[in-house]
Amino acid sequence: MQTATIEQLAAASAPYALQINGDRLAPALQHGQYVAVQPGRTSKTGDLVVAAIREEKPAVMRQNADGDLLDNKGGYVPSGQWRTLGIVTGTLAVGSVYHA
Repeated sequence: MQTATIEQLAAASAPYALQINGDRLAPALQHGQYVAVQPGRTSKTGDLVVAAIREEKPAVMRQNADGDLLDNKGGYVPSGQWRTLGIVTGTLAVGSVYHA
């Protein structure tokens, strides 16, 4: 398994898989589960967004109507403190390959 940097994810042009680490969006997304990510799309209210928050490791959170990011545990990141790396387009089964 290859680990990408924030800059590599930000520069991606092809869809990629990202493994969920933690339970911020449980029960919708589980620790260890893989999601398909489409880079380069503009996020909108309700989207699951792969975001770079203060240039730390990427996080998957839901965008609200104000442009802020929220998780199911009460986590909150105001707009302007994160940048979109991609939009989650679905989940992947173990051993599956995602093709756009």
